Amino acid sequence: MLDAYSRSYVPFHLMTTEFFKLVSTHLTANGIVISNLISGITEENDQLLTAEVDTMDTVFPNVYTFAVQGTSYGEAQNVEIIATSTTRRLNETDFEQLVSSSHNVKIQAMNEYVTNYFVVPPNNSPILTDDYAPVENLISPINGQPLTQDQQPFITQSEALRVAAGVILVAAVCLILVKRRLLRLLNGR
Repeated sequence: MLDAYSRSYVPFHLMTTEFFKLVSTHLTANGIVISNLISGITEENDQLLTAEVDTMDTVFPNVYTFAVQGTSYGEAQNVEIIATSTTRRLNETDFEQLVSSSHNVKIQAMNEYVTNYFVVPPNNSPILTDDYAPVENLISPINGQPLTQDQQPFITQSEALRVAAGVILVAAVCLILVKRRLLRLLNGR
């Protein structure tokens, strides 16, 4: 789980291809990486998100994105990026079914958070590497400057709960996938 980013500072060395290759060596075949990134999700303000997703795509077979405030929220928000080592591709319906069929999920609002899944459209984002990671310029595409400390948003308890619920959702999905795989292995499939 990566949550080392803020709205005004992103440690670039935790966003590069080389970093994710190193992370992948510590994962099992069903391993999952979750990154909580603050970014916009529209074409006007998603440059950092798009670069990160494209970079993670170079290492992991599947990358999924969930907008914590929802896909209709146009400002910068927490975006959960989930990268998996497994080759099976999940879609929104798969996520909804996993949440609704899970006995592990005890939060009723979890179904609502699954609908925040969205696909980041491909564009000409840079692939971030140890040698080239212009994250400071990608943070604020409007003026090309990093946000200052006084522009930091105050995170409300409600927003913190939504982020926590998103992380719980991801953990529940992971548990379900692992459980299904173990059952298949035990049953000889």
